[in-house]
Amino acid sequence: MYPASSRATSTANHAIYAEHAQYAQHAAKASWMLEDAIFARPSRDTDAIKFMIENERQNV
Repeated sequence: MYPASSRATSTANHAIYAEHAQYAQHAAKASWMLEDAIFARPSRDTDAIKFMIENERQNV
């Protein structure tokens, strides 16, 4: 059995990796959605694309 501190560190590291993976997944989806919008491809996420574009316009 590993010491409690080692287990806590391992658990924390797993949480950090999972969080990074989630951010990477969101970033990839946003990238694909933006690409679909740029090339005017039909997408299942057209409402989300419109929302993203509106947000970008408001942030300028």
